Amino acid sequence: RPYGSDVAIMVNMTHADERKRRIFQDVRFRRALSLAINRAEINDIAYYGHGVPRQLTVVPASRYFEPEFATAWAQHDPQLAGALLDSMGLIDRDGDGRREGPDGQPLDITLEYSIGETPKQITVELVTAHWREVGLHISSKQISGSLKSIRSSSGAMDMSLWHADRNADILFPIEPFWYVPMHIGQEINHWAEWSRWYRSDGARGWEPPPNVKQLITWWEVLRRTLDIDERVRMGKNILRSQAENVWAIGIIGLGPHPVIVRDDLKNVPRHGYWGWDSRWSWPYYPETWYLTRD
Repeated sequence: RPYGSDVAIMVNMTHADERKRRIFQDVRFRRALSLAINRAEINDIAYYGHGVPRQLTVVPASRYFEPEFATAWAQHDPQLAGALLDSMGLIDRDGDGRREGPDGQPLDITLEYSIGETPKQITVELVTAHWREVGLHISSKQISGSLKSIRSSSGAMDMSLWHADRNADILFPIEPFWYVPMHIGQEINHWAEWSRWYRSDGARGWEPPPNVKQLITWWEVLRRTLDIDERVRMGKNILRSQAENVWAIGIIGLGPHPVIVRDDLKNVPRHGYWGWDSRWSWPYYPETWYLTRD
């Protein structure tokens, strides 16, 4: 699959709850969540070792790719994760193994998700277990796709996830959902109000902070310029910001996807990309496939 991450986790940085919003907007929290994840374990259990542990970014074949984008804050380092949480004041004050907020009150955070296309459920089970090891007890709740769409668009969820497609050069320049607040839909959970502000020319939603506005500025150049060097520069600026800020958290990318083909269906390539970015079979000229008869 040409996916930057089969599962991308997002925290709601424009949450209606000011207390949660302050925590989620703090880059230390997002970095800590990422560092606490044991990607090698997830790869072994969910992918039999065939996926690629990585941070969310474009695929290696992309002209916008840099190796450091895929490794940023993606090492398994629960000690550093704990130190970042401590520095935020997210501390276990009563010794029950659960971190409380800076105000001493419990942290009640729920990760809502719907299943399909990639191994989401087993990933959620493993990731939430890794977070518990650093004192973050985050509940998970599986919901329907239609409910998720409503709750994503309204910004009602604490955390959510989706499969991070649009990470090949076909779609990344025009639909950088994960990296720029330019879309509202069931895929995206991390900045609905900033996206609403952009899409309404400031009439609705919340005005983003300067570093998020910069993402929009870079993307406006990226999607319009005819200068390929400028386009690549703008794209890398966006992805470098993702690497530094961990706007969304990647886990395992470039996962294998078996496609079952009948023996008597001929001219189907044995290897290729399979996903939304390439419209599945479209690049392989299915009109040239044919059935043989004995």
